[in-house]
Amino acid sequence: MQYVWQLFDQDGPPLGVQILDVAIVAYLAYRLLALVRGSRAWRIIGGIFIYLLVWYLSDQFGLKTLHYVLDKALVLGPVALVILLLPELRSAIEGFGRIGFWPERLRGGESAIRAQTIDEIADAAGGLAETRSGALIVIERSRSLPEVERTGITVDAEVSAHLLLALFHGTNPLHDGASLIRGNRIVAAACQLPLAETRLPGHMHLRHRAAVGVTEATDAVAVVVSEERGTLSMCVDSTVEEGLSQAELRRRLRELLLSAPRSRTMPWRRGNNAASMKSEEDDRTTIENVTLEARNLPDDLEIAKGPASVRIEVTAKSMQLPDLSEAVVRAYVDVKGAKPGKNTFTVMLDVPGFLRREADFVAKPSTVELELVRVSSRLVRVLLNVGRVHPDYVLDAYSIEPSTVRVVGQESRVNSVDVARVTVDLSSMEPGGAYALKVEALDDDGRPVSVTADPARVTFRPKLEPKPSEKTVLVNPIWTGAARPGYRVTAVTVDPTQVTVRGPAAQLAAINVVETEPIDLSNLRADRTFEARVDLPEGVATSNRNVRVRVTVERIR
Repeated sequence: MQYVWQLFDQDGPPLGVQILDVAIVAYLAYRLLALVRGSRAWRIIGGIFIYLLVWYLSDQFGLKTLHYVLDKALVLGPVALVILLLPELRSAIEGFGRIGFWPERLRGGESAIRAQTIDEIADAAGGLAETRSGALIVIERSRSLPEVERTGITVDAEVSAHLLLALFHGTNPLHDGASLIRGNRIVAAACQLPLAETRLPGHMHLRHRAAVGVTEATDAVAVVVSEERGTLSMCVDSTVEEGLSQAELRRRLRELLLSAPRSRTMPWRRGNNAASMKSEEDDRTTIENVTLEARNLPDDLEIAKGPASVRIEVTAKSMQLPDLSEAVVRAYVDVKGAKPGKNTFTVMLDVPGFLRREADFVAKPSTVELELVRVSSRLVRVLLNVGRVHPDYVLDAYSIEPSTVRVVGQESRVNSVDVARVTVDLSSMEPGGAYALKVEALDDDGRPVSVTADPARVTFRPKLEPKPSEKTVLVNPIWTGAARPGYRVTAVTVDPTQVTVRGPAAQLAAINVVETEPIDLSNLRADRTFEARVDLPEGVATSNRNVRVRVTVERIR
């Protein structure tokens, strides 16, 4: 305490000036600690404190050698401190031009981010997630990131969902790296970010490491779209929030960016700023992708074209929005009495009464155009298409139940259907089985037709027989009778001398020779060629059962 009182020298400047002097130093220390809190510089300052503590204790306990080494190293301390804390010192000096009591036009700060800008970022992130296009968007808060901006390509354009979608398209040379947003403008693209020093889960890759890295060192907010999984994540203060929906991302960005930043206002003014921001911004939200129902749709009509969903804008009637997490809000159109063709309907909302009292709900768009077409049906036959065959069995016969199906759909499409086809893969089937096959409607050219088949599947029962074995055997000619008296048979040959037979393997194992049906040589007196049929056991077949038998005859002298 004596040291504190010595700060106020009675022979020096007036006491008020000395108190102001101490207050300024205290405020500068507070601003520096607030700037580095939660960043890597915070850990560096912690290390410096431990260093000084060890230096002091070594002197108190008489550790002369240790104290000597630490004392000499203190000479380089200021230089090392400037090098280690260079980014934070730059931001601190830059921050003096942006403290809360300076008018915006004098301190040159960027305009505060608008709610529309957040909507554009959320819409772009949702679109990128649907197409599984990887993206990394960094949004500045109180601390500017010129060191990140310098690593990228200058864009300097108003934030829009279309521009962000174009920047992260796979064919765009700027899709690698991060896009940097300052205020309501995209200042740079293809920026390089520091990687996280902490270990991340295995499913988080380079984009997540970069997002954690930039939020470790700064107070920026990073939005990550996973190319591999098509999911949305947000990173702030080195913490990753995974699996966000587009609406959740929009809500979190509003919470983080539309409230007054802690380093841009004086501490005693923060509460008033935050309250006014809430009254201007936090009284609205949007429910995305609400399914649009069609009620009272006639049985003979169906919707051919039109939006499948709408969004609902919610505006609180009081100062705070009600909790919509458990609310069941439905959007629908009443198509009663509609005619085939294009019709315009007003979008109506089903909102529980207690929510109606708390907020206003508006569908966007408020009207939709639906094209209605007439529905018809008819019976068509079912045909079999054989895909892969079985290696051990052949399809001997089959049955399909039912043999006809009813196709239902738009009248023009139903009229174009020629047959209903089922495709069978015999390679995985076994004898005696029954299989449910999906029905596909085809037109005259064999192209699929978008209609509904009733039933959607038919039962296929194949009769599978073992695939026969093959074997090559000799052909032995058989004859009856004798040549005319005075003549004799000198040779009998057969062409071909061998044939390939097919049948059960066990039966073929006993067959080495097959015989021809007997040919009659009675009264033969000249050479002759006979057509003979090969005689085969039951269950054995050959591709060519007819052979030629050549008989040579000569006269006896």
